[in-house]
Amino acid sequence: MDQSRKIAKHKSEEQHSRLSEHNPALASPESKPSPDAALEATSLSARYGPRENWSISDVTIALYPGELLAVIGPNGAGKTSLIRAITGLLPIEHGDIRILGTPIAKTNRRSIAKLIAVVPQQSQIAFEFSVQQVVAMGRAPHQGSMLVPSKIDEETVNSVLERTNLSHLANKPVSQLSGGEQQRVAIARAIAQQPKILILDEATAHLDIHQKMELIEIVKTEIHQNNLACLAIMHDINDVSLHANRVAILNKGRITSQGQVNQIMTANNLQLAFDVDIDIATSEFSKTRVFIPSLPQKNRHNQTTTKKLPQDLDYSANPSL
Repeated sequence: MDQSRKIAKHKSEEQHSRLSEHNPALASPESKPSPDAALEATSLSARYGPRENWSISDVTIALYPGELLAVIGPNGAGKTSLIRAITGLLPIEHGDIRILGTPIAKTNRRSIAKLIAVVPQQSQIAFEFSVQQVVAMGRAPHQGSMLVPSKIDEETVNSVLERTNLSHLANKPVSQLSGGEQQRVAIARAIAQQPKILILDEATAHLDIHQKMELIEIVKTEIHQNNLACLAIMHDINDVSLHANRVAILNKGRITSQGQVNQIMTANNLQLAFDVDIDIATSEFSKTRVFIPSLPQKNRHNQTTTKKLPQDLDYSANPSL
């Protein structure tokens, strides 16, 4: 083996060792599925056609009950493709997916619908369905072919409406709600499914700060009270730092690092993933880290025409600056 191949092999083994510390499923190529994982994908590869590039490649990731696992990465990294593969909407060509220890290939669509609920970025509701009717749609996997609601269904829907602060809007058409309220309805519908696994595909991406915080708190409450396993595609790295238990960084279809938030969300890892410079500070209020991104020096243009503020200016005296 020549020197260059030895170096490449050493780097690969070194990276594999680091990942194994954060994910037991990576410890050995022939490692057995983790018995307590709600969802586990091993060496997963998928693409949208035989002549297409891999959308995700050799992805191994595990999700456990009672945790929020954030997946972050640049646009086009394969985040939505990962969700589609996990939920069976994108056929996998290599690897294995298990739900509560059972291969997804051996699980029918109805059972998957009972176990996994997905909330997309935006939910389009046709016709003039009321909030209560839309939330009740989450009970469909638990009903017969005629979709006749049982007493348990009705009690579940009423409970979810209350827990998501939607009871006062129960009879209002969803089309008349604000974007933030509509997204809360989408999350309520997912919760009404009573899934074991909740997947959020940037579900708070288009909300204002207050609406986003409300929805995240609703989800975190469900995680803690019902031992829900939640995988969330997130675009705000500060939200990840504040709310996630673990994080995985996806780039060019591959998991580049994953583990505890404080261990993985380093300036170096984020710079490599997003091609930005990162400054890290500590919030006086939450005591969590705050990430401040900026364009790398090489990408900044018109430096000579950029207006610079005086270094000795007292910004506290003028909050508008």
